[in-house]
Amino acid sequence: MPKFVIFDRDGTLIKHVKYLNKIEQVVFTDGIFESLKNLTLNNYRLAIITNQSLINRKLGTLEQVNLINNFIKEQLRFNLIEIEFILVCPHTPEEKCNCRKPKQKFMDYAIDKYGLDTATSFMVGDTESDMEFGKKGGCKTIQIIESKEHSIYADYKCKNLNEACEIILSSSS
Repeated sequence: MPKFVIFDRDGTLIKHVKYLNKIEQVVFTDGIFESLKNLTLNNYRLAIITNQSLINRKLGTLEQVNLINNFIKEQLRFNLIEIEFILVCPHTPEEKCNCRKPKQKFMDYAIDKYGLDTATSFMVGDTESDMEFGKKGGCKTIQIIESKEHSIYADYKCKNLNEACEIILSSSS
C-alpha cells in the first residue's frame, strides 16, 4: 500500500492568509520545492486535505479555491512534484459536517480511493484539527508551530516545512 504525506494547505505549504481567495495572495513556504521533491524521491505520494470555510461563509467561491489549488499544483508540477489529490471541505465548523477536519470522512475516502496506508503515512499541518485528524486516522502527525498552541495529537513538532520533511525522511530510513 502506498505511503503518503497528507498536508494541510494554509500555514503549511503556503503562508496563512485568512480566507485566501486570490492567486496573488499565495506565498509558498520557504524551501517547499526542495523538501517535497525529496519526499517524492523517497517514494512518498503527496496529497492535500484542507478546510476552506470561506466558501460557505460566502467570502469566496469553490471556483476561487479550485483556481488557487490548481495554481499550487501547477507550480509544484513545474518542479517535478505531483500532488495525487486535493480534498476540500467548504463547511463552517457550525455546520457539523463529516468532511471537516478532524472528522474522518476524507481520511476514509483517501484510504478507499487511493490505497493510503495510514501506518506508513504522515499528516503535516499547523492546527489542532490537523493533528487530531491525522492521529484519529492512524497516521504519524507533525505539527508546524509558529505561534500556535502545541497539539496533544502531534507526534512531532517543528518550526517549518523543511524540518517536517526531514523528520519524515529520517523516520523512514
